[in-house]
Amino acid sequence: MKYLLQLILIIVLVFVAKLGIAQFEAHAPQVPVREVVVHVPEVEVLSLAPETRTLEVQAHGRVVAPTRLTLTPEVSGRVLAIHPDLEQGAQLAAGTELVRIDPSDLELAHEAAKAARATAKASRATAVAGLATAEAGIASAQAGRASAEAGLLAEETAAEASIADWSELNDGEPPALVSRAPQLAAAQAQVAAAEAQLESASAQAESARTQIGAADAAVASAEIGIRQAELALSRAVVLLPFDAKVVSRSVEVGQRVDPMAPLCVVQRDEWPEARISIPLADLAYLELDYDGSGAKSLVAELSAEVDGREHVWLARGRDVAAQLDERNPVVHLFAQTEAASGEGATSTPPTPGMFLRVRLRGMTDQEVVVIPRSTLQPDGRVLVAVPTGSGREALLERREIEVLQRTDHEVLVRSGLALGELLIATPPPVVVDGMLLNTRPLGAPPVRPEAAPESTTESDDSSKEDSQ
Repeated sequence: MKYLLQLILIIVLVFVAKLGIAQFEAHAPQVPVREVVVHVPEVEVLSLAPETRTLEVQAHGRVVAPTRLTLTPEVSGRVLAIHPDLEQGAQLAAGTELVRIDPSDLELAHEAAKAARATAKASRATAVAGLATAEAGIASAQAGRASAEAGLLAEETAAEASIADWSELNDGEPPALVSRAPQLAAAQAQVAAAEAQLESASAQAESARTQIGAADAAVASAEIGIRQAELALSRAVVLLPFDAKVVSRSVEVGQRVDPMAPLCVVQRDEWPEARISIPLADLAYLELDYDGSGAKSLVAELSAEVDGREHVWLARGRDVAAQLDERNPVVHLFAQTEAASGEGATSTPPTPGMFLRVRLRGMTDQEVVVIPRSTLQPDGRVLVAVPTGSGREALLERREIEVLQRTDHEVLVRSGLALGELLIATPPPVVVDGMLLNTRPLGAPPVRPEAAPESTTESDDSSKEDSQ
């Protein structure tokens, strides 16, 4: 009986428990469906396409003052006249007479030189006449010597015949009269006298020739003196050697001037040169070597702001400086400025000392992909979106590229990017290789993200416990 009561009690308890559970389940709070959404970052992309570019280099420079010349006199004298327009800032043409110096002393020197020439010519004429007389004396002396030598020969022949006749009849030395000693002595004396006369005439001729040489030298010296005097006379007038602008003047009428004393300073009236400072790293884009090779093929656009307006000029390369800048790694290119055409162009030359912004045209026909500089990552790589083939979804890829040139706003890529690839212009906050992205064209409005439920209703035991 005891066991039966225990069994009945167990059955009743189980029934009550099941009834309680059923009541709890019937009145328990409903757990809401919770959706888990996976967030996919959205980025803006650029579709890439290669293009042909002419490389440009941005630089700066200054306008170099044209040639300046200090005009000085080459002769001494008092200033008689000055050109009325010889004032600071005046523009004068080449050949303009600037200053005239009193030529009186120079004219006297010219006349003295001409008189010296006349004297030298007269001396030469006298010497020529003396030479003619001496040469006539030489001819006469030569004839006299020939006659004396013939007489001596005749006497010697006669003496030999006389001695031979005497010797056939007598012995010993013949007497002086037989050997014709007096006649031979007289003939020898005549020969000696003729030779002395010839030597005297030859000496006179040589003296005359010396006088002629001296006279010729005197004539030549006088001719030089005349040319010098004429040159000095021509220098009494100071002319402007080229078209120029007057910088300053330091002479007045009546002032005495001497050689090398400054009269005025003039500046060549022409378009000035520009000195352009080019970084050494940019020479490769210009096909310019630091020794000047390629300088003449360069064309630059110069610009400067004057009176609130942008002024533009052109410049053509001439040469580079003989040495590199000691303080900065730059090459100084000298270029001749000229008028440009188009917007901002002006026909007025740039002012010496003006600071210039310079844009140099470099290598042409370069096949590159141009990307915004802002898309270049600090490590030199770029972010590319690789489409997955499912709508706007793409995978992020870090890409190594070969950069040809960087500018302030663009990067010219030589290799590493291809036609049609998508360059990420606005990277996500966190960049992970292979991460999933949604893409949209740069500048397009954002696309509203779609919810992607990952799981459905879940049993939350903690909620049940709270409700209990």
